[in-house]
Amino acid sequence: MPAPGDVVGDYRVLERVASGAMGRVYKVEHVTTRAVFAMKTLRGSIAFDADAVSRFFLEADAIARLTHEHVVAIVDLVDAPPWPPSFVMELLEGETLADALDREQVFSVERAVAVAVDVASALAAAHQHALVHRDLKPENVFLARGDGGRVTVKVLDFGVAKLLDGTLERKHRTAVGRQIGTPGYMAPEQLMGTAGVDQRADVYGLGILLFEMLTGRLPYQGTVAETLMAIARKEPPAPSAARPAAAGPVPTWLDQLVLVCLKKQAAERPQTMAEVLMALGALRR
Repeated sequence: MPAPGDVVGDYRVLERVASGAMGRVYKVEHVTTRAVFAMKTLRGSIAFDADAVSRFFLEADAIARLTHEHVVAIVDLVDAPPWPPSFVMELLEGETLADALDREQVFSVERAVAVAVDVASALAAAHQHALVHRDLKPENVFLARGDGGRVTVKVLDFGVAKLLDGTLERKHRTAVGRQIGTPGYMAPEQLMGTAGVDQRADVYGLGILLFEMLTGRLPYQGTVAETLMAIARKEPPAPSAARPAAAGPVPTWLDQLVLVCLKKQAAERPQTMAEVLMALGALRR
């Protein structure tokens, strides 16, 4: 793997900043322009797996097609052996939603809804490009600090994404019985490993994010096994029932929206992220 000082394609590695299931992220600078970016590379033996490499570049290509304020921007693809396949993206300064929740525990209703609107906007755009995220969680939502302290929400890591047109499913062979996502944030149909997981899984994921921002916890608690069983069989509590009293009330409309997003059956949820976005925009006024 690259180390500080190594040159990968047109980029000099400055430092490693993060690691994930499929890759590592480095702070890099362009050797000519000195512009600073983030570079994501495939890690270890995965870099020699043709299927994983194909999936990795499909992710990069999918994100590159999403020119959206709330999706991290891809600026270059790098295939420079012997270094692992990489893509270069905008470097973000700030913190993840997970970091913010660890520090603050519970968000105000206004802040939770504002973050949800931006995430929903990003995912609605992704769905228009036939791309489903499938791993929506606080670690994959970044609160980027800009000039004057302005915070811009960015959706990260489409590493387990699936193209709705079947391209990624054909190339990566997403099979019945295979779970892709993070337990605790996965829709019931993802837990079951059923075929045909679509944008409604992201609707469920947004419901989980809203619940966690409003309450400081996930809808289901316990061991991993207990959590997975509850997701499949139990109805979630309303956010208002789980929110600390000192944090203030949750509006009835928001309770209802979160609960409908968390329906067990995908057919009972809002069918598109655009519907959720419209509900958030209309109901909060």
